[in-house]
Amino acid sequence: HTLHNSSSGVINLNAGGQITHQLGGGSGLLKNSGLIKKKQSSGSFLILAAFENDNGTIAVENGTLNIDSSNGDVPNAVLTNGTYNVSSGQTLAWQGAFNLEGSFTGQLDGTLDWKGTVNVLPATEAIFNFDGPGLTWSSGLFQGDGTLTNMGILNLEGTQGKTVYGQSVLKNEGTFNMNSDGFLVLTNSSPTFNNTTSGVINLNAGGQITYQAGSGRGILINSGLIKKQQSNGGFSILADFHNNNGTISVENGILYLDTPNAV
Repeated sequence: HTLHNSSSGVINLNAGGQITHQLGGGSGLLKNSGLIKKKQSSGSFLILAAFENDNGTIAVENGTLNIDSSNGDVPNAVLTNGTYNVSSGQTLAWQGAFNLEGSFTGQLDGTLDWKGTVNVLPATEAIFNFDGPGLTWSSGLFQGDGTLTNMGILNLEGTQGKTVYGQSVLKNEGTFNMNSDGFLVLTNSSPTFNNTTSGVINLNAGGQITYQAGSGRGILINSGLIKKQQSNGGFSILADFHNNNGTISVENGILYLDTPNAV
């Protein structure tokens, strides 16, 4: 069964509740090409059915909207393009597994919290181009062997590890902030973290850009700016490293380039 919110449609989530499925009975589909708005209630609303956002708009003006595909009965959420607006002090959470493709825009004055698995398939690209303080990556991983491009602000928060798998390419053309003590792990074959000429990586806390022993070494390529500024502690780059005419600026503390494969 499918509930299709068409391009002219508006779904107002005016109270707490769920759009869900029956355990063991399969999952119906909520497909959004219009507007889903969480406005009146300061509580939480949960989407726990199969979900596709097909160039639709999701606006969280009050409370928390959690799109959760972590239940085994629910397939990966599919997000293709779209606008994502979160007001100050409010939260839109991506929990579970998500397949992404296309351009993702919107005004993030509140929190868009990535805390699951983002899949970008081979030969495809997903582009984050949000306005405001940026998207929050609090836990989970990026995989699928495609390209995920950040053109706005991407904030790594919390001490849980974040992982890039396989042949995937994480490309930074905007600002990439590592704000908490934790690891960014490039592993399971040879993923690439490419900081382009317009990209800035801010190392604002202790932590590491590293790899998982025995599972392949990813590479960090810097053609832009890597800056260690706010934290007076140490930060380590243990993954393979190639500085391709980029700039490295240590304004506070120590930056360790501790890799046998640095160019």
